[in-house]
Amino acid sequence: MNLTTTNLLECLQEEVKAMTSLAELLEKEQVVLVSGNVEDLAQVTVNKVKAVTDISALEKSRNKHLLNLGFSGDAAGVQSWLKQVTSESETAQCWATLLAVTGKANENNRTNGLLINRHMNVTQSALKILQQNDPSVAAGSFYGPSGHTTVSTSAGRGFAAR
Repeated sequence: MNLTTTNLLECLQEEVKAMTSLAELLEKEQVVLVSGNVEDLAQVTVNKVKAVTDISALEKSRNKHLLNLGFSGDAAGVQSWLKQVTSESETAQCWATLLAVTGKANENNRTNGLLINRHMNVTQSALKILQQNDPSVAAGSFYGPSGHTTVSTSAGRGFAAR
């Protein structure tokens, strides 16, 4: 195994670690979304952004190694390279693991998107119910000048709810 091949294998191994971490973060995000714990969601999101940034850098590094070996810098390049280095079963296994973990992360992300959409729909429905018969909401005002909510009577005279 030459230096560039070794570098590529090491890069793939790091990608597997990073993608596994992202998949685990997405599973944690799913638990947080189901529980509705908004505070934990913020931290998971910060960690998820960092993980995606790390994965992107590793992918660029992998593609650079592929180009140095004379292959295209993409998944097709990895497949072509693997066909030529059939004796490198560790590399082939690492690539297969990366693809499997990436598939798991994609599925977790899809599920989380469905959960987020569900939460948004529930929130929007609740807001519609709250705004349904309140003329002050139609005018865009939830609160009066004193900072208290205002409620109008049908006779047109308002009073402040305290």
